[in-house]
Amino acid sequence: MTTTNPGPNPQLNAVSCASPVFCVAVGENDKAIPGYPAYGQYETLAEVWNGSSWSTMTTVDPGSASLLGGVSCISSAFCMAVGTQWNNTSGNTTLAEEWNGLDWSVVPTIDPNIYDSLATVSCVSADFCMAGGQFNNGARPQTLSEEWNGVSWSSTATTDLGVQDSLQGLACSSVAFCVGVSSYEADYSNAHWQTLGEEWGGSAWSTMTTVDGYSDTRTNFVNELLGVSCASSSFCMATGDYYYNFVPPATPPSAALAEAWNGSTWSTTAPASPSLAQQLAGVSCPRVSSCIAVGSQTNDQSSGSLGPGGGRNQQTLAEAWDGTAWSTMTTTDPSSSDLLEGVSCTATGFCIAVGSYDNGSVRQTLAESFRALPTSKDQCMNGGWQSFGVFENEGDCVSFVATGGKNPPGGG
Repeated sequence: MTTTNPGPNPQLNAVSCASPVFCVAVGENDKAIPGYPAYGQYETLAEVWNGSSWSTMTTVDPGSASLLGGVSCISSAFCMAVGTQWNNTSGNTTLAEEWNGLDWSVVPTIDPNIYDSLATVSCVSADFCMAGGQFNNGARPQTLSEEWNGVSWSSTATTDLGVQDSLQGLACSSVAFCVGVSSYEADYSNAHWQTLGEEWGGSAWSTMTTVDGYSDTRTNFVNELLGVSCASSSFCMATGDYYYNFVPPATPPSAALAEAWNGSTWSTTAPASPSLAQQLAGVSCPRVSSCIAVGSQTNDQSSGSLGPGGGRNQQTLAEAWDGTAWSTMTTTDPSSSDLLEGVSCTATGFCIAVGSYDNGSVRQTLAESFRALPTSKDQCMNGGWQSFGVFENEGDCVSFVATGGKNPPGGG
């Protein structure tokens, strides 16, 4: 897909699709060239997909610098985007912008301290959104959550397992059920990070017991969950990675992590991981039996994390969950350094993933589209064929699976 690049060094961090003809992707434009920017050189970025092309939206930059990290759209008339703004005198603070179908406007958020940020947001309706991020308690980052009631934002007290933690991914299936994920460090002296999960029950947050890729608790072993999607209160999928922070590297140096929630417990689901270092940064599940996860991978066997700060040549990665197992999908790589950060799938299985690539001198925005199609006959049964939005009947769906996708679906 051809995206817009309104500035010299833009990238897309998240995307939300209300339908196949309305998606919004958000991120930042880094005006610094070359190298890693000073905070004062960021500006917000939003692009909209109308079913045939992308165009740049006019966003608001209330601070001396601003960026958008998460977005959630209910319809073409309502989206909420969140992020961070920097001010020369007061550090960084939370940022939220609302789309009303015509333009973006800033809506006031809550800042517990002077170093606060929002990274993710999930909306059930125009009257209920939950946003997550972090604030500084005076020493270290702690989890931050804020609730939107259609008029204003208010703080919702979260739980903190470690000396420092945050919320990086968040998904709500109703006003009474949300899940936030990330990682936490239990002890300053250990530098061992463990996965973090929190559940919103409608009035309060509580800690969930998640699973770590590394059971080893030695120094510099990192487990992190970066994204989560919930089809219902009894099914969520969270993705991320686990890695060893210093040489000599662990084997593999960075492995993709995926775990499923069944309504009572989390359990790992083995990603379709070849012998490459991998990270799954975002996930979207339109149904219990269908998820798409995206991220990046590399054959560079150095230690450490992947993603925007990974510092290695990376290629895009996408995997599909069919209710039983993960399988690798074919993605496009416009350069030798590409990554996908977020993905959004509609109920009909239309998906868009966004991120960035290196054109040789600066980063550029990247978007790829595909459909989540069935990989097992069970997904076609009991009316399941209808949820994909492209089959004429159950037999059409079963035939598609039986031929390994060689018999194309009879819809659009």
